[in-house]
Amino acid sequence: MSHRCHNLPMPIAWIGRVVSYAGFRAGNFLSPSEILEGIEVVDFLADAEAAESRLLKVKRTLELIGSTDRSQLARTKRDIRRIMIMHSLDGSHGWYWHDLHACFLDRGFVTDATPERIALTIVHEAAHARIRRAGIQTEPANRAQVEATCSRSALQWARKLQHAPQILGEARMRLEYWESKCRNDGDL
Repeated sequence: MSHRCHNLPMPIAWIGRVVSYAGFRAGNFLSPSEILEGIEVVDFLADAEAAESRLLKVKRTLELIGSTDRSQLARTKRDIRRIMIMHSLDGSHGWYWHDLHACFLDRGFVTDATPERIALTIVHEAAHARIRRAGIQTEPANRAQVEATCSRSALQWARKLQHAPQILGEARMRLEYWESKCRNDGDL
């Protein structure tokens, strides 16, 4: 996810980032959270009772990532410091915010999706984190290439899943979509 302040003059963008960061950190203290598989998981500003089932589902999801591919779980733990569960404003299931080293997951998506689908999203967002850590920012000009790369990572993980052909199919469709965007943009 690119930060909303990225097109503002530097001092204003910096202030916006500090305020956003401070707001999220303060919200963490008021939110149900657990350390799961070495990653801080926060159900942002949720009541504890409602958050319990979502935190359990993310726990199962991280365990699934690890039981399917230990090296993928190790990369995810290195690349993402926290998983934040909250409502998406744009309908996205997941997004990555580099300033917080956080993978955000939409609250409704976590509630309704299977651990396999959530895992596919986390693996995809962890790839965004690796790309960003390498110094490559997602901008409109390179978005299709970055998304195709992240979708390849998710597909690679999905191929290792047993008994989940629908997840493999979803991963293939995502990759085909972004590769076609690259071809149309002349990036492949």
